[in-house]
Amino acid sequence: MKDFILSEPWFWVIPNWVQFVLIAVIAYLVGCFHFARFYCWIKKKDVSKMGSGNPGAMNMIRNFGAGIGFLTFFFDAFKAGIPAIIVYHLYNVGSYSGGIPTGAVFAETQFPVGCFAAFLCGVCVVLGHVFPATSKFKGGKGISSGVGLFWLMLGMANPWFWLIGFGFILTWPVTISLTKAGSICSMSYLAGFGIWQIGVLFNSYGTGSLWSALCVAFIFGVVALSWVAHHKNIRCLMSGEEHETVLIKKKKKKV
Repeated sequence: MKDFILSEPWFWVIPNWVQFVLIAVIAYLVGCFHFARFYCWIKKKDVSKMGSGNPGAMNMIRNFGAGIGFLTFFFDAFKAGIPAIIVYHLYNVGSYSGGIPTGAVFAETQFPVGCFAAFLCGVCVVLGHVFPATSKFKGGKGISSGVGLFWLMLGMANPWFWLIGFGFILTWPVTISLTKAGSICSMSYLAGFGIWQIGVLFNSYGTGSLWSALCVAFIFGVVALSWVAHHKNIRCLMSGEEHETVLIKKKKKKV
């Protein structure tokens, strides 16, 4: 790998490949922390023995109510999105759409290092979330973290995308409640955000760059990790045995 064309921050004295390794390792460790497990630990409960056993937003909604469920979603979303934005800004200043980046770019290109590093960071957070070494590699399904990564990174291209993305997120529980197809809705929303992210990336830098291709590979990797985590759901969907998803169950009236 050729050296970056750089500005002057102190951390750039570290060799390029070492920077990426550090980003990947730290991001993976961040992903290993699950808010759902932490909350259940406070409550002296074991989320793996509750409902679906998944430390994710929908299972938390079913067991602790909408408030804790949505808090879980946003924690998992920000867990992937905020580190990616921080990493992006370590290398670049401003948005990554249009014009020449004001920070580091890869040699002989105008592709910003921060964009590549941010998606590397994001996919590693999702990897840690789905396969955490701290929980015997049994984690969540990565939907919230993946959506959070794409949502917050889209806002780096256009701040309006933060608002538009938030609007889509608000329709998510409504769609699940209407269709009662939790897994397919969740996977579709993640894939939709991923396609949106790829479109913005190609609009900014075109399709001919190796670094654009690698970023697209990271985006596909995020979606693939989540879909792998949903393998049981996919199998049930294909066999017609998938159960209906009810986010909030009605309490039975006592007779």
